[in-house]
Amino acid sequence: MTIITLMGTPGSGKSTLGKLLAQQLGFKHYSMGDLQRRIATQHGWTINELMAKNVSGAFDSDTETDELQTRLGKEEDDFVIDGRLSWHFIPHSFKVFLDCEERERARRLVERGSASDNAADIDDAMRLNAERLAHEKKNFLQKYGLDPYDKRHYDLVLDSTHTPPEELARQVRDALQRRIRRDNGKFINNSGAQGYGKGVDTHGR
Repeated sequence: MTIITLMGTPGSGKSTLGKLLAQQLGFKHYSMGDLQRRIATQHGWTINELMAKNVSGAFDSDTETDELQTRLGKEEDDFVIDGRLSWHFIPHSFKVFLDCEERERARRLVERGSASDNAADIDDAMRLNAERLAHEKKNFLQKYGLDPYDKRHYDLVLDSTHTPPEELARQVRDALQRRIRRDNGKFINNSGAQGYGKGVDTHGR
């Protein structure tokens, strides 16, 4: 049984890495960010406007994603999921945090040209990123009493600033192999369930 949860700063490449890992490992891939963006688009909002409405209580898009992640963690195996709180709702997962330098993240958002990000240039994207992080942190502290950007929550922290997705994926796969060798092919997750041939915890717990 192997579930990999990916969290990271906006524009760090979570979804790209998640899709690549899922393809390489033969796993399913889920993206909570894509789900949130679809919800925002359906209502004619930007992702920042959706986050602000979640914080103010004017709208709730979190319950749907929270319930989905909890259900996936209980009912499915062998998948990769990227989301701000995936690690929290699937505590027996291997938790990866993906970081990236602020200006590079902004450049990627502008290059992506996503309407939901609504950034005119790199400086604007940096401003929107800062606003989004502030909304998210406030929302998560109010609702859950935690900061998902605290890297102490994670088993593996990677930086994508100068590292391509293929190399990041290799680092995750290598960590999986180290765990397999350490546990003689067995992986015991935090819920006590046992899986064979897969799984990783680079902290050696």
